[in-house]
Amino acid sequence: MQIAFFPWLRLTHPIALGPFTFVPFKDDLGHIAPALADVAESLNTILRGYVDMRGASVGNCVVVTHARSNPVWDLRDEDHELIIRYAKILTLCAFAKNDYNTNMGCYANSSHFQFVRQRFTVPVDYIAFDTRRRDGSTTDGGYRHGEVRFPVPPQAKSSRDACIDTGLGTAIARAISGNSPTAQSLLAALLFFDLANTDTDVMQLEAEVILMGSAFEQLLGTYGERRLNQAVG
Repeated sequence: MQIAFFPWLRLTHPIALGPFTFVPFKDDLGHIAPALADVAESLNTILRGYVDMRGASVGNCVVVTHARSNPVWDLRDEDHELIIRYAKILTLCAFAKNDYNTNMGCYANSSHFQFVRQRFTVPVDYIAFDTRRRDGSTTDGGYRHGEVRFPVPPQAKSSRDACIDTGLGTAIARAISGNSPTAQSLLAALLFFDLANTDTDVMQLEAEVILMGSAFEQLLGTYGERRLNQAVG
C-alpha cells in the first residue's frame, strides 16, 4: 500500500483538483475524515516522525485521494508525477490568496506544500527512506516510525489553515483537461515558480529572481530581457 500526504499543510475542507482530492486527515475537533478512517491507525503511526519545532508529532496532515483507487488513499507509483502537477497547482491557488506586507492575513509558500509518498504494510512498524544522488539514490533503513525525526522547516511553520482560491484551481484543471495551450505553458512555469517561493534561506535571493524570470519566460513563451519586458508590459 502507498499513501501520499502533506505533513506541513492544513486545510479547512477537502479540495478537488483534476482526478485528486486533497483531504484533511482530521478536522479542528480531531475527527478523522470518513474517507481515511480505514488508514487512520497506520497514518497516526507514520506521522510520529513528522514533528513541530518542539519535537512533538504534528498529528495531522493533508492526504491525497483518488476516486479511481480502492481504497481512495492507496495510490500507484505512476500517480506520482500527476500528484506533483496538481500539488503545484494547489500551491499557486494558495499564492493567489496571499496577503503581503501584513502578518494578519493569508500567507503560504511552496515549503508548506512539500508532500511525501510512503509505502507501508500493516501493522506499520519500521521505516526506510531513499535519498537522491547524482548517480542514483541511497536507501537507509532499520528504524521504527518515530525514531527518525523529520522536523517542520521553519518557513513552513504555521498555526493557521491555508487559504485556497478554489475557483482558480477549478479553472486551471478544466483548462488542462481541454488541452489549453495557456494551461500547458502554466504547468511549465510552475516548476520555476515553486523553486522561487520556498522562503528558505538555502535559496539565495538572486537565484529566486532568476527563477521567477524563468517562470514568466515559460508562461509567456518569450525569452531574453527585452522581449520578456515587452511581453510583461
